[in-house]
Amino acid sequence: MKNYNTSEEKFDIIMESINTNITVVDLCRKYGMVSSAYYRWKEQFFAGAKAL
Repeated sequence: MKNYNTSEEKFDIIMESINTNITVVDLCRKYGMVSSAYYRWKEQFFAGAKAL
């Protein structure tokens, strides 16, 4: 399992999920990650956007 440390990598994955019709399961499988990490990043992404 790859460790996605950079904000840019996380941003790219969240944006891919928003801009495509890929399911969370398929997205996580594609990047070798667990869905809980995806949902945590997505929550952080929207919390940051909301703070603007």
